[in-house]
Amino acid sequence: MSFSPILGNPKPQYEDALGVPYVGMRLFFYIAGTDTKQDTVTDSGGLTTNTNPIVIGADGYPENNVMIYADDTLIYKVV
Repeated sequence: MSFSPILGNPKPQYEDALGVPYVGMRLFFYIAGTDTKQDTVTDSGGLTTNTNPIVIGADGYPENNVMIYADDTLIYKVV
């Protein structure tokens, strides 16, 4: 299996239109077209599973320096 950053950047920052970080936002990952949760991992080796949802911290980045990688063979829905 191969893993790549799911959102183009393994550690994306989330801000509103004024550049203010979204605090406490939660990112849920599902199998595309379903409501079935699908895991992401913390690195390109796929060894450690992230929590689902991933919580966004006060700086607009995933808490605890989490990186977000996904299985290249799957299609994800991010909510």
